[in-house]
Amino acid sequence: MVRKIFLPNRGMTNELESDPKVAENLISLGEQAVSIAQGMAPRLSGDYSESIRAVTGINDEGKAVVRVLADDFKAGWIEKGTGPPGPTPASAPLRRGVEAVVGNVK
Repeated sequence: MVRKIFLPNRGMTNELESDPKVAENLISLGEQAVSIAQGMAPRLSGDYSESIRAVTGINDEGKAVVRVLADDFKAGWIEKGTGPPGPTPASAPLRRGVEAVVGNVK
């Protein structure tokens, strides 16, 4: 049996990550994740779900990036829960919204 070794092409990877079409797709994926996360978010006041948004930009390496975030003061509690003895379990709508679009997030 012949064993093949995959060698990544760093030049191609860098070119793809800097391509405007890739940036457009990232924006689209971010918007999809926002929509899903807002649908999963608790709705007591609506403040949290309304604070969920996608932020796009170019990082220090010139690569397009998108971040899905919530800036309501309750965001951390809703995402990760309040822990013992708190009554609020983690619901993780941001993580689950992103994972629904792009797969497992670490």
